[in-house]
Amino acid sequence: GEKGSAGALLDRSTPFAPPPPARRLGTGENDVGDGEQDKPARRLAPAEERALQKCLSVAIEAEDIIAMQAALAAGARLDGGEGGVPPLLAAAILGLQRPDGRWATLMQRLVAAGADPDQVSGAQQETVLHRILGARRPWRAPPDALVDQLVRLGADLCVQDVNGATPVHAAARSGHST
Repeated sequence: GEKGSAGALLDRSTPFAPPPPARRLGTGENDVGDGEQDKPARRLAPAEERALQKCLSVAIEAEDIIAMQAALAAGARLDGGEGGVPPLLAAAILGLQRPDGRWATLMQRLVAAGADPDQVSGAQQETVLHRILGARRPWRAPPDALVDQLVRLGADLCVQDVNGATPVHAAARSGHST
């Protein structure tokens, strides 16, 4: 990776080892429970959680898929954490800023890891589609490929925000066609 990229945050001279899994599965041939109790997931300290969220954010901004997956494996939250931007929204914003970038792959991996395309955030409880279709400046309209990707990943055009507006309403208010 280049200097300053999210990949530089990880020491690539030693292999990344994620923390132990949150659940302990059985030790039998098919890894089916063998009577052992599931162990609860280790709760991250607030400073650890903030650091992981920052690593995830930097990895997405740098379009560094490996660093993003490492942050997720280490326990970064898909909801953005306390007051943070949901990672799927951050990747979609990249689609607005850099239409030729790796945003589509980032979004696919985030959804595969469990990100909800219809997760709401902010005071208006808007989804990623609300935010993208409602964007005004500096973008004239979101790329069709970005909207198509969100819909393919399961985003619902009919989800309502706190005012009852759907992403289609947000697009119309912003002067975009869907």
